Amino acid sequence: MTRSLALPGLETCVAVYLDAWDAFGTDRFDAGTLRARRAGRSRDPAADRPHEHVLDLLVAYGLLAWHGGTAYSVRCAPDADREEWAKAAAGQAGVLYAEVQDRISGQSQGSADRDGTVRFRSETYVRVAVDPADEFRDVAATVRKRLAETRESGRVALVAPGTDAGHVQRIADRLCDRGEATAAGLGRHFEKVDSDVVSGTGEELTFRLFLRPADA
Repeated sequence: MTRSLALPGLETCVAVYLDAWDAFGTDRFDAGTLRARRAGRSRDPAADRPHEHVLDLLVAYGLLAWHGGTAYSVRCAPDADREEWAKAAAGQAGVLYAEVQDRISGQSQGSADRDGTVRFRSETYVRVAVDPADEFRDVAATVRKRLAETRESGRVALVAPGTDAGHVQRIADRLCDRGEATAAGLGRHFEKVDSDVVSGTGEELTFRLFLRPADA
């Protein structure tokens, strides 16, 4: 199989990727700005045509990161070693694998079912929304209440807009501390399983952090 058959749009993707690197390095850029810079001085004769679909392919291939809307950045430099390129591609494969597993389990990743749970890697987690204004004690109280309302295994998914990922991480750190969790009346502390970012409302991304009981 030739390279162009193995990866759709390969030649155009490579041209767009190299032009993005030349123009912006690892800085964020807008699709329209890239197209304007490419027009008339690109490796690609079709540089002045809309090519957002090519940028999306490059995200799927792991060479670009998508930041919502039409904002992108280069993930892997052309001179990075093969291991770094493979790691980027493997990360995208992991996202695809998790999505497929959740779909065949009957629950789309990133969606909540009717009783307020989410599926992740074939496990069920109680969904707890975290507001930017929430303090640790607020989230701990919600976790305690939600776990009391369900008969799930004690797994919790903290969910918030992607821009609040740091806030969620700090709260999760305290939920994973035995002393803090006990003081909050949880009767257990947690450990982090993983986190991801999925599509939310409109162009907004949703950050999810998955916790399980530390003794699970």
